[in-house]
Amino acid sequence: MTVEPTGLTGGDGEGRVEEIMREVLTRRREFVEELTTYTGDAIAELVADESTAHLLGASISENTLLLIQTLYEGQDPTTVTAPPGAVQYARRLAQNDVSMASLMRAYRFGQARFTEMCLEVAAELGERYEISVLSDIVTRVAQFIDRICDIVAREYEQERDRWVRSRSGMRQHWIGELLAGDVTDIDQAEAVLGYPLKGSHLAVEVWSDDVVNRADSLHAFDLVSAFIVKSLGARRPHMMVATGEHEARAWFASRPADRLDVNDVATWLREQRVPVRLAWGTTLAGVEGFRRSIHQAARTKELAASHPNRRAVDFTEVAAVAMLRNDPVEQQDFVRRVLGGLSEPGERNDGLRETMLAFLELSGDHTLTAERLHVHRNTVRYRIEQALQTIDPHRPRVGNSHDTMLALSILEWRRDLFAATR
Repeated sequence: MTVEPTGLTGGDGEGRVEEIMREVLTRRREFVEELTTYTGDAIAELVADESTAHLLGASISENTLLLIQTLYEGQDPTTVTAPPGAVQYARRLAQNDVSMASLMRAYRFGQARFTEMCLEVAAELGERYEISVLSDIVTRVAQFIDRICDIVAREYEQERDRWVRSRSGMRQHWIGELLAGDVTDIDQAEAVLGYPLKGSHLAVEVWSDDVVNRADSLHAFDLVSAFIVKSLGARRPHMMVATGEHEARAWFASRPADRLDVNDVATWLREQRVPVRLAWGTTLAGVEGFRRSIHQAARTKELAASHPNRRAVDFTEVAAVAMLRNDPVEQQDFVRRVLGGLSEPGERNDGLRETMLAFLELSGDHTLTAERLHVHRNTVRYRIEQALQTIDPHRPRVGNSHDTMLALSILEWRRDLFAATR
């Protein structure tokens, strides 16, 4: 809606707004400094570094001067053009992944403080201004802020789209190089990706059904990232890259012991009605861990396809099946994770493994195991106790018997695989 300038010149109200604006102009520098400081303190992400803080000050200064000029000259505030400093600042925030909500909040701070200053000036001048004059100022300030917000919001969105496309393409290239093992300058890769590669990583595959539109999928991916960061405890760097309209992969910088609980993730997805599915690998260290964890997540995703009702799947649940895809590194990792100290070579462990495997194959029957091995029943009982102590001294019991049997079988028939890595 276009509002014609009124009450600014001519008649009994001639010069009323100009009088106020002339005084406001004398306070502009102090106003800009105070508002810049207040805004930076209230919304820290708006001043993440010295350069961004400088741009915030320039944006506030140019907007303030333009607003004073617009009111003084009686211009229509709905037709103004945003000053260069305001546009540049909005673009910088888009590049820095600062939310538009924070930018809009800053403009509302400015609107409230500028309006308050105008009313203070009117009171200090000692003139009895008509309500219509003060109301006109309040209305025009609001119209000006709405106009500038519309412009900088469009600039923000356009820059955000450009930046994401450019950065996404660059990220995809470097991630591809990392996964292929073609990167030698890890520091440069970290700088480009904005993600630490030298620590430990938990990789996640996330995808939605084709019936979910792209915007909802992207929003859901953001929700998933925030949930995982929160689940892992202290906020740590993470990186998510879309691999299609309905799928993405992500890495989360983690501590070696970090893990996601399948039940917690599934419950959150169900209760929050987030229309995606998740598959993730184990937490592994270094660039090799960066690669292996996402490979685990990808294989888990493939296997999860046959279980459409499972919204969350952990690699450790399907490791035994995934491992059968002729991946010797995963075979080694699986055996050592399941058998612990019992996976180590030696005659003692050989005997304990033989007894444990027979015991499990015979459904835990001590008598039948003794008959197969031609030993006394008490010997079987003793060896089983020793085997469990060797696997985990703190929890000497059989966990997943299927995984234990598979790990023992691999050691029995692929001793060459493990001997080569010891």
